[in-house]
Amino acid sequence: MVHAQTGALRAGQQAEGPGVGTNQQTVADQVTALYRAHGMDLVRIAAVMLGSRAGAEDAVQDAFYGLYRRWHQLADRNNALSYVRSAVINQCRSELRRQARLQSRADQNHRPLDAESPEHRSRFGTSADMRPIRLPDGQISARRIRSRT
Repeated sequence: MVHAQTGALRAGQQAEGPGVGTNQQTVADQVTALYRAHGMDLVRIAAVMLGSRAGAEDAVQDAFYGLYRRWHQLADRNNALSYVRSAVINQCRSELRRQARLQSRADQNHRPLDAESPEHRSRFGTSADMRPIRLPDGQISARRIRSRT
C-alpha cells in the first residue's frame, strides 16, 4: 500500500502496479542519471529565481521526486528533462507566491501608530509634548529670507 501524501511505500511492503518490480531499478537508474547530468544546472536556475541555494535544492529535489513517482505516466520519456525543468520553475514560482503572501500578511498586521493611541503615547510621550516650538520673530524672518534664495 502506498502512503497517500508522499507516495512512499511502508516498511516491508512490495510495490504494486504497472512499471513496478524488476523495471523499478531501471526507473531509479534513469532518474539518477538525469539528476547527475542536469541537477546542478537546475539548482542554479532555481537559486537565481529564489535567491537561496537551500530553497533551490529543495525545489530541485521535489521536482526529481515528482518525476520518479510519475515516471510511468510520462508519454515520452525523452522529454523527462523538460518535465523536470518545468517542475523546478513551477516550484520556484509557488515558493515566490508563498513568500509574497506571507509578506503581504505581515504588512497588513503592521499598522502605523495613531498619534493619539496609548501605544504611541507610551513610546513617544503625549501629543502636548510633540507640539511645534515657536521661534522668536527674528529667527522666523531669517528662515523666510533663506528659504527664498
